[in-house]
Amino acid sequence: MISRFGAPSQKEMKEPVAQALVKKALTLGALGRMEDVVEVCDEVGARFGLATEAKVKDQVAQALVTKGMALRSLGRWEEVIEACDDMVSRFGETNDAELQEKVAWALVSKEVALRSLVRMEEVVEVCDEVIQRFGETTESALQAHVAGALFNKWVALGALGRMEESMAVCDEVVTRFGEATELAVREQVARALVEKGVILGALGKMEEEVGVYDEVIRRFEKETVPVLQEQVAKALVNKGVALGGLDRSEEVIQICDEVIRRFEKETDPVLREQVAKALVNKGVGLGILGRMEETMKVCDEVVSRFQEAKELELREQVARALVNKGVALESLGRREETIAVYDEVVTRFKGEPALHEQVDRAAALREALQGAKDDPKKP
Repeated sequence: MISRFGAPSQKEMKEPVAQALVKKALTLGALGRMEDVVEVCDEVGARFGLATEAKVKDQVAQALVTKGMALRSLGRWEEVIEACDDMVSRFGETNDAELQEKVAWALVSKEVALRSLVRMEEVVEVCDEVIQRFGETTESALQAHVAGALFNKWVALGALGRMEESMAVCDEVVTRFGEATELAVREQVARALVEKGVILGALGKMEEEVGVYDEVIRRFEKETVPVLQEQVAKALVNKGVALGGLDRSEEVIQICDEVIRRFEKETDPVLREQVAKALVNKGVGLGILGRMEETMKVCDEVVSRFQEAKELELREQVARALVNKGVALESLGRREETIAVYDEVVTRFKGEPALHEQVDRAAALREALQGAKDDPKKP
């Protein structure tokens, strides 16, 4: 197609040739040939970048988006930024809904690239540009981009240590989109509320933190969509942690039991992780109340449920449960069993750098216990 009709003299064939090139790029992308995708998209720009025909301009825009996606997959972040800037400079003033969405996508991709380069001040600026350009739109796809930009602005502000501003952005998400019906937007509302709770916890405002998690649960507890269930589960687990910080251990156990009851049969990875965390936190709460036999039972349940899991997050909870079981055994004076449990943690997880914290903790506790055993002056 391109060979037959791609000559500059065949002006009437500009649109089908441009379309053929874009389809070729998309097909190469499906084959994982990302370097070739970039090359073909550059050819679209070289051939048709100055075209004035609306349908040809649509193909140029699609080529820029496709190029950006390929560059993202290659981790070539500076080039992603260049492609996105090219897209915005060419089509930023368009009133066409489809092109507006591509412009929004380009800005979001630029924000992803800047975040990957840890240029957080610029991330905030790009997020503000998305909000300024599309903040008043009624198009659901663009609203989702605005909600996402607000959320990502929160992330960047948090990374910059600007916690009060970060929390204000979370409030803005809820104010703007709290009554939205589109799933993508509702997900951002739920995430913003959960993250507001996290900020309040970091600021030591745990009573307010609990209140925010209650709002998440009230708004979304009846949802059956996994992405919203995940936020409810996170809110419940985080609420349990906050209650623990307020020395309300009986309530911690109740909340953990609620997480387990609601989600223990789910297969979604995030929900499984929250169930594992709830079980571990329940064990901690029982330990604080001095109910050590029950603590060990819960720790054993974590190991039984998740010991074959491949996910790092679940393996971390298994390691935590085993360490906590060792602490419970030690409090009951069962030293030999305690040492055996700590040894199990070290043996299982010593080759996993991401779990070094629990391995180091188990090794230190074992060493301290062994030292106490060997010293006749120590109980």
